[in-house]
Amino acid sequence: MAFGRQVGLHTDRNQTTHNSMRDRQTQSGQSIRCAGLAIVNNFGLPILIVSRMSTLRILAFLFLCVTPALADSEKTTLRKIWASSRYTTNSIPAAWRPAKIPATASDVSVFESFSLRTEGLSITNFIAKYGLPSRYMTTKRDDDWDYLIYDLPSGHAVALYVPKPPAKTFGACVIITSDDSLVRLIK
Repeated sequence: MAFGRQVGLHTDRNQTTHNSMRDRQTQSGQSIRCAGLAIVNNFGLPILIVSRMSTLRILAFLFLCVTPALADSEKTTLRKIWASSRYTTNSIPAAWRPAKIPATASDVSVFESFSLRTEGLSITNFIAKYGLPSRYMTTKRDDDWDYLIYDLPSGHAVALYVPKPPAKTFGACVIITSDDSLVRLIK
């Protein structure tokens, strides 16, 4: 057993837990010093549980390291996917064409105002409000989404994740910039 005051953590014959703000001595006579709680095993090797201040420093360091990685995580690969040989451009199915089709919206702010709560997921209603998409990208794979894509003059793209017809609802709507940065994901 190590000498010193024990705190209220579990101890057994192989390890002793104690407050290590002061020097402590193990069975082998080694002295340890640390700024937090230490668990000392029967070999006299301390296993540190860091103090609150050390935890804050570690979290700050991790935040600084992870933040740049998260900035890149806001990029999509949609444009690369659409350009791949897996997808081909097809005409928009008649089942999704509303009776009256307005001029296609060309301002990204019009699409950003889309509300899933009030407008729903109907493909026909979306086209009736925003006009015909620039292209309809399909894949032969049944387990993959097709896309209705609005290419906007600003370089933005608005894409609806759509299943194969005759399905009537889309799965999600995404707005991206010309460099594939995510603007908004609606699902």
